[in-house]
Amino acid sequence: MIGALRWISYINPLRYGFESVVANEFHTLDGTCSNLVPQGPGYEGVSLSNQVCTTVGAVPGQSTVNGNTFIQLSYGYSYSNVWRNFGIVIAFAAGFIIALLIFTEINTSISGESVMVLFKRGAKHASLKDSDSADEEKSTPS
Repeated sequence: MIGALRWISYINPLRYGFESVVANEFHTLDGTCSNLVPQGPGYEGVSLSNQVCTTVGAVPGQSTVNGNTFIQLSYGYSYSNVWRNFGIVIAFAAGFIIALLIFTEINTSISGESVMVLFKRGAKHASLKDSDSADEEKSTPS
């Protein structure tokens, strides 16, 4: 992101919610590596202590990658920010609700115009008067 527009990401509540969800999911996850290096022809006798996984955050000699390490190195997310982010999302929600209540109180331009629709008793629109005589299904009072 352009440096001058970096501040926009800080006023987006989805940023904080997404970081919390991702950190919560990856906190207890240890992903199994699908590809260890070196491998292939000529490397059959290489032990796990001399191999490394190709995934970000891998430690040489381990066949799994810690989820916390992966999200920290890949995205800069941390599990320690989960409750902080939850508070920020709640603060955004409270701010939006307060703004809604204030703006609905301020917006009085429409409220005085028509609270209810009024009809004059016995009045009919001109198009309804013309169609009454041509209606075949209308019952006639007897």
